[in-house]
Formats: sequence, structure tokens, C-alpha cells
Amino acid sequence: MSEAADQAQVQFMLPMGSSAEQVDATVARLADKQASKKSSVTTAATVKPKRTGWKAPQDATTRSKALQDGAPPAPATLERCWDCFPELPPARSDAWLGRGSPGEKDRTGQPMKRFLQPGPHRSFPTRQRSKIYLVPLGDVSGAPPARVFADLLSRWCLLEVCTLPPPSGAALRALERDEGGCGYGPQLECPSAHALLHSLRPRDAFIVLGYTMEDICNSAKGFGFLFGEADLDKVRA
Repeated sequence: MSEAADQAQVQFMLPMGSSAEQVDATVARLADKQASKKSSVTTAATVKPKRTGWKAPQDATTRSKALQDGAPPAPATLERCWDCFPELPPARSDAWLGRGSPGEKDRTGQPMKRFLQPGPHRSFPTRQRSKIYLVPLGDVSGAPPARVFADLLSRWCLLEVCTLPPPSGAALRALERDEGGCGYGPQLECPSAHALLHSLRPRDAFIVLGYTMEDICNSAKGFGFLFGEADLDKVRA
């Protein structure tokens, strides 16, 4: 029964000869019923539907095979990280590994042996080129301090990380930007930033990594917003 029907029932009780005690008892009972109903609706609304879709194998056997199938042993620092990461959620239709998505073919995974094979768009540090260099590009206000960024990269990549001074004002002004920026203001064009980073590359650099708090894009490839972009053919990011 709805709240309106409950109220009508109470209004007709006295004219129909019910006592005040009976009315009070009915009001209390109906109030408890409505409270219970609202609680049930709230609980149902807060229960999230179970996500369905393809789920990547994440068991110890699969992980061990991927790491040890013809590849060198994983470093102890990597093995200590397993418990730090939550499991991958099921791949929805709009995810890279979802059904019908471009990455569906990648569901078989990539063993470490294949990852370590050089090839197109793939390079690795050498004794001559083993350092990561950080370069601030444009507006970096609000970014973590460079020393913190360098320390995190060093721990994650197990390589020495150095910082370079900001490019000259003239070089920064010469960077191409999409002035419209998809309606959100100017965006830094990644190909132009890549060219600048390549010109700054020290001889012992494996990667020159530019970072900025400005929006970035690659209009030529149709990417209006990017979190980052790498140019692996010239071994820099």
C-alpha cells in the first residue's frame, strides 16, 4: 500500500468506531512498514551490479609461466610488488580487452621472453645509454618536485634518473600548440615537444622524458586529449 492509502486508513478509523489506542497502534505499525520499505529501496540502490566480461587469468601459475618461460629471473624488487596491486577487473565492452575492442587479440598476454625481444618500436638501455633525463616543459606549477619525480622513476625503472634545466623561453614559445584545444584552451602538440626533447638529449640518455601540467594533444593523429605520448623510434618520450 502507498503512503496515501495508509493515511486514508488512519483518517477513517475514528469515524468507523476505532479507539484512540487502536489508531495509535495502527499509525506506529504503518510507520514501521514505511521505514522498512524505504530501507529496502536504499539497500537495493547501493548494491552495485556485478560486472561481467572477460577476466584475465591472474593466478600464481599463469604469472610464474609468463615470467620464467625462457626469460631471466624476475628481480626480487618486482616479486615483492605482487601484493601491492589489486586484480584487474573484468573487461567491459568499452575496455581495451573487451569483446569486439581492438585489444581483444591481446588476451593471450605477453610473456617476459617476448617483451625482452628487440624489434620495431622497442629498445632497451645499454651501458652507453642507461639514464633517464627529466625535462620540465612549459607550465609545471602543481606538479610534484622534480626530485620526487626522479626518485619514483628510479625506484620503478631501476635506472639512474637525472634532471635537465627547463628549455629556453624561445624554445618553449616555439612549441606548437592547438590554440582551440577542443574548447578548453590551448594544448601542447606532442610531435613538437618530441622534437625539442630529441634536440636536448645527452649522449648517455636512454630516455628524455618531458613533463608538464598543460594539456597535450596530437592533432595530426586525431588525439584531442592525451595523458602522454612516446616516440619509441627515436628512443625518447
